[in-house]
Formats: sequence, C-alpha cells, structure tokens
Amino acid sequence: MGAFNILIYCIAIKNERLHISTEMGGDHASKKFPGGGLEPGKGQ
Repeated sequence: MGAFNILIYCIAIKNERLHISTEMGGDHASKKFPGGGLEPGKGQ
C-alpha cells in the first residue's frame, strides 16, 4: 500500500477578519491557513 499524508486546514474568521498563520521554513516565511497533519500511527 502506498504512503499518504492526512492534512487538515481551516478557515478562521473572527470579528469579520480572516486569520492566517505564518510558518518559518529556513530563511523564508510562508503564509497559510491554520491546520496540521496526522502522524503515522497516531489517531488509531
């Protein structure tokens, strides 16, 4: 069976403002919706 990633993201709106997180990756920053992933073997 092939490997795959489970990722979950959300759109967070509070007081009519869209919330976006900033993630640092080495020498650059990325903007993305808040979320995360499920590690292999977790959630069982």
